[in-house]
Amino acid sequence: MTSLLRVFAIGAALLAPGPAFAQAYPEQGIKIVVGFPPGVAPDITARLLADKFGEAWGKPVVVENVTGAGSNIATDRVAKAPPDGYTLLMGGNSALVINPSLYDRLPYDPVRDFAPISQVFIAANLLVIHPDVPAKTLPDLVALARTQPGKLTYGHAGIGTSQHLAAELFKYMAHIDIQPVAYRGTTAVLPDLRSPSQGKS
Repeated sequence: MTSLLRVFAIGAALLAPGPAFAQAYPEQGIKIVVGFPPGVAPDITARLLADKFGEAWGKPVVVENVTGAGSNIATDRVAKAPPDGYTLLMGGNSALVINPSLYDRLPYDPVRDFAPISQVFIAANLLVIHPDVPAKTLPDLVALARTQPGKLTYGHAGIGTSQHLAAELFKYMAHIDIQPVAYRGTTAVLPDLRSPSQGKS
Protein backbone atom coordinates (compact mmCIF):
# COMPACT_ATOMS: atom_id res chain seq x y z
CA MET A 1 0.00 0.00 0.00
CA THR A 2 1.51 3.29 -1.00
CA SER A 3 0.55 6.88 -0.53
CA LEU A 4 2.09 9.92 -2.16
CA LEU A 5 3.76 12.64 -0.16
CA ARG A 6 3.92 15.92 -1.99
CA VAL A 7 6.49 18.28 -0.58
CA PHE A 8 6.66 21.96 -1.39
CA ALA A 9 9.18 24.69 -0.70
CA ILE A 10 7.33 27.65 0.74
CA GLY A 11 8.60 31.17 1.34
CA ALA A 12 6.65 32.91 4.09
CA ALA A 13 8.48 36.08 3.31
CA LEU A 14 7.37 36.14 -0.30
CA LEU A 15 4.18 37.83 0.85
CA ALA A 16 6.19 40.98 1.47
CA PRO A 17 5.26 44.06 -0.59
CA GLY A 18 7.13 44.78 -3.80
CA PRO A 19 9.58 47.47 -2.53
CA ALA A 20 11.24 44.90 -0.26
CA PHE A 21 12.40 43.09 -3.40
CA ALA A 22 13.33 46.14 -5.45
CA GLN A 23 17.00 45.57 -4.69
CA ALA A 24 19.01 42.58 -5.87
CA TYR A 25 18.00 39.38 -4.12
CA PRO A 26 19.54 37.88 -2.14
CA GLU A 27 21.77 40.37 -0.35
CA GLN A 28 22.41 38.05 2.59
CA GLY A 29 22.32 34.41 3.58
CA ILE A 30 19.12 32.38 3.36
CA LYS A 31 17.73 29.78 5.75
CA ILE A 32 15.65 26.77 4.68
CA VAL A 33 13.68 25.40 7.63
CA VAL A 34 12.82 21.69 7.42
CA GLY A 35 10.12 20.30 9.68
CA PHE A 36 11.65 16.84 9.86
CA PRO A 37 14.92 15.34 11.15
CA PRO A 38 18.14 14.96 9.15
CA GLY A 39 18.28 12.10 6.68
CA VAL A 40 14.66 12.10 5.53
CA ALA A 41 13.58 13.05 2.01
CA PRO A 42 12.63 16.69 2.78
CA ASP A 43 15.96 17.24 4.57
CA ILE A 44 18.08 15.68 1.82
CA THR A 45 16.21 17.64 -0.84
CA ALA A 46 16.59 20.89 1.09
CA ARG A 47 20.34 20.34 1.39
CA LEU A 48 20.69 19.64 -2.32
CA LEU A 49 18.76 22.82 -3.10
CA ALA A 50 20.80 24.80 -0.56
CA ASP A 51 24.03 23.78 -2.29
CA LYS A 52 22.70 24.77 -5.71
CA PHE A 53 21.21 28.03 -4.46
CA GLY A 54 24.46 28.92 -2.72
CA GLU A 55 26.45 28.32 -5.90
CA ALA A 56 24.02 30.31 -8.05
CA TRP A 57 23.59 33.25 -5.69
CA GLY A 58 27.03 33.43 -4.13
CA LYS A 59 25.42 33.63 -0.68
CA PRO A 60 25.30 31.07 2.13
CA VAL A 61 22.16 28.96 2.28
CA VAL A 62 21.77 26.92 5.46
CA VAL A 63 19.32 24.19 6.39
CA GLU A 64 17.81 24.14 9.87
CA ASN A 65 15.89 21.09 11.11
CA VAL A 66 13.01 21.97 13.45
CA THR A 67 11.25 18.71 14.22
CA GLY A 68 7.99 17.83 15.89
CA ALA A 69 4.22 17.92 15.49
CA GLY A 70 4.23 16.68 11.90
CA SER A 71 6.23 19.80 10.89
CA ASN A 72 3.77 22.23 12.54
CA ILE A 73 6.54 23.70 14.72
CA ALA A 74 8.77 24.49 11.75
CA THR A 75 5.84 25.85 9.78
CA ASP A 76 4.86 28.17 12.61
CA ARG A 77 8.45 29.42 12.94
CA VAL A 78 8.60 30.32 9.26
CA ALA A 79 5.16 31.95 9.38
CA LYS A 80 6.45 34.26 12.14
CA ALA A 81 9.78 35.03 10.43
CA PRO A 82 10.34 38.54 9.05
CA PRO A 83 8.65 38.86 5.64
CA ASP A 84 11.88 39.57 3.79
CA GLY A 85 12.37 36.45 1.66
CA TYR A 86 15.27 35.06 3.67
CA THR A 87 13.47 32.31 5.59
CA LEU A 88 12.06 29.49 3.48
CA LEU A 89 10.16 26.36 4.47
CA MET A 90 10.54 22.86 3.10
CA GLY A 91 6.98 21.99 4.00
CA GLY A 92 4.46 19.40 3.05
CA ASN A 93 0.96 18.06 3.17
CA SER A 94 0.80 17.54 6.92
CA ALA A 95 1.27 21.13 8.11
CA LEU A 96 -0.17 22.95 5.10
CA VAL A 97 -3.00 20.77 3.85
CA ILE A 98 -4.01 18.10 6.37
CA ASN A 99 -3.48 19.55 9.84
CA PRO A 100 -5.77 22.54 9.33
CA SER A 101 -8.56 19.94 9.24
CA LEU A 102 -7.21 17.87 12.16
CA TYR A 103 -6.61 20.67 14.67
CA ASP A 104 -9.21 23.11 15.99
CA ARG A 105 -6.61 25.88 15.90
CA LEU A 106 -3.14 26.27 14.43
CA PRO A 107 -0.76 29.16 15.20
CA TYR A 108 -0.46 29.93 11.48
CA ASP A 109 -2.72 30.21 8.45
CA PRO A 110 -1.50 27.99 5.60
CA VAL A 111 -3.15 30.21 2.98
CA ARG A 112 -2.54 33.69 4.38
CA ASP A 113 0.97 33.20 5.81
CA PHE A 114 2.67 31.47 2.88
CA ALA A 115 3.23 31.78 -0.84
CA PRO A 116 4.12 28.56 -2.73
CA ILE A 117 7.32 28.56 -4.74
CA SER A 118 7.38 25.11 -6.32
CA GLN A 119 6.62 21.45 -5.89
CA VAL A 120 9.98 19.85 -5.22
CA PHE A 121 9.41 16.08 -5.16
CA ILE A 122 6.94 13.25 -4.65
CA ALA A 123 7.83 10.24 -2.50
CA ALA A 124 6.04 6.93 -2.01
CA ASN A 125 5.31 5.42 1.40
CA LEU A 126 6.09 1.79 2.10
CA LEU A 127 4.49 -0.69 4.47
CA VAL A 128 7.18 -2.88 6.03
CA ILE A 129 7.25 -5.20 9.04
CA HIS A 130 9.93 -6.77 11.20
CA PRO A 131 11.07 -10.21 9.92
CA ASP A 132 10.04 -11.81 13.24
CA VAL A 133 6.38 -10.92 12.67
CA PRO A 134 4.59 -14.09 11.49
CA ALA A 135 3.16 -12.41 8.41
CA LYS A 136 4.83 -12.55 5.01
CA THR A 137 2.08 -11.00 2.88
CA LEU A 138 -0.46 -8.23 3.30
CA PRO A 139 -3.35 -10.70 3.76
CA ASP A 140 -1.23 -12.45 6.44
CA LEU A 141 -0.79 -9.13 8.27
CA VAL A 142 -4.51 -8.37 8.12
CA ALA A 143 -5.35 -11.83 9.44
CA LEU A 144 -2.82 -11.47 12.26
CA ALA A 145 -4.16 -8.05 13.24
CA ARG A 146 -7.69 -9.41 13.36
CA THR A 147 -6.65 -12.11 15.81
CA GLN A 148 -4.86 -9.54 18.02
CA PRO A 149 -6.97 -6.35 17.94
CA GLY A 150 -5.14 -3.38 19.46
CA LYS A 151 -1.94 -5.32 20.15
CA LEU A 152 0.06 -4.52 17.03
CA THR A 153 1.61 -1.08 16.57
CA TYR A 154 2.79 0.99 13.63
CA GLY A 155 5.17 3.92 13.54
CA HIS A 156 4.66 7.11 11.57
CA ALA A 157 6.43 10.45 11.11
CA GLY A 158 3.87 12.52 13.01
CA ILE A 159 0.17 13.25 13.18
CA GLY A 160 -1.17 14.38 9.85
CA THR A 161 1.75 13.07 7.81
CA SER A 162 1.06 10.92 4.79
CA GLN A 163 2.40 7.85 6.63
CA HIS A 164 -0.08 8.42 9.45
CA LEU A 165 -3.10 8.93 7.20
CA ALA A 166 -2.14 6.10 4.86
CA ALA A 167 -1.96 3.69 7.80
CA GLU A 168 -5.27 4.90 9.20
CA LEU A 169 -6.88 4.45 5.79
CA PHE A 170 -5.42 0.94 5.61
CA LYS A 171 -6.85 0.13 9.05
CA TYR A 172 -10.26 1.48 8.05
CA MET A 173 -10.36 -0.43 4.77
CA ALA A 174 -9.12 -3.69 6.33
CA HIS A 175 -11.33 -3.37 9.45
CA ILE A 176 -8.38 -3.88 11.81
CA ASP A 177 -7.15 -2.23 15.00
CA ILE A 178 -3.42 -1.37 15.03
CA GLN A 179 -2.16 1.28 17.46
CA PRO A 180 -0.28 4.31 16.07
CA VAL A 181 3.04 5.48 17.51
CA ALA A 182 4.17 8.97 16.47
CA TYR A 183 7.88 9.63 15.90
CA ARG A 184 9.82 12.77 14.97
CA GLY A 185 10.36 11.57 11.41
CA THR A 186 10.84 8.31 9.57
CA THR A 187 14.50 7.95 10.51
CA ALA A 188 13.42 7.71 14.16
CA VAL A 189 11.08 4.81 13.35
CA LEU A 190 13.74 2.59 11.78
CA PRO A 191 15.76 1.65 14.91
CA ASP A 192 12.60 0.42 16.65
CA LEU A 193 11.45 -1.39 13.54
CA ARG A 194 14.79 -3.23 13.33
CA SER A 195 14.92 -4.09 17.03
CA PRO A 196 14.03 -7.70 17.92
CA SER A 197 12.18 -6.37 20.96
CA GLN A 198 9.75 -4.67 18.57
CA GLY A 199 8.94 -7.86 16.74
CA LYS A 200 5.21 -7.10 16.74
CA SER A 201 5.53 -3.63 15.22
